[in-house]
Amino acid sequence: MPDSSSRDSESSVESLSLVDSDEVDIVGEPLDINEPTEITVGTFILVKFPTKKQIKFCAGRVTQADFVNKEYFTTFLRKRGANKFSFPDVPDESVVTDEDVVMILPSPVSAGGTARVQRHFQFSVDLSRFNLY
Repeated sequence: MPDSSSRDSESSVESLSLVDSDEVDIVGEPLDINEPTEITVGTFILVKFPTKKQIKFCAGRVTQADFVNKEYFTTFLRKRGANKFSFPDVPDESVVTDEDVVMILPSPVSAGGTARVQRHFQFSVDLSRFNLY
């Protein structure tokens, strides 16, 4: 007489179905239809810069693009507090490749208030998990 626990395990094995990971619909944050989905001039991006000890991340705005070679001339922002950024007085510019782009950032909003504070930008995504500079 078969053990009832072995029957239960057999029936649960029979009901298993394997699904290819491409077939699974992962529900994430809803896409804002007005947010960019590809890199163009004026797009804000998050870029990674690997060093010997860690990976640093910087937010920047694409000012020129070479779409053939997938290189983007980018002006970087400086972090100013917990999710606020501003352009430095002396522009920090670099050419980055498509491989270094971590994500396309949503359009920033001004931090508001005084003229000085209006130069600060905020992004509507949580960037706290990145080692931002």
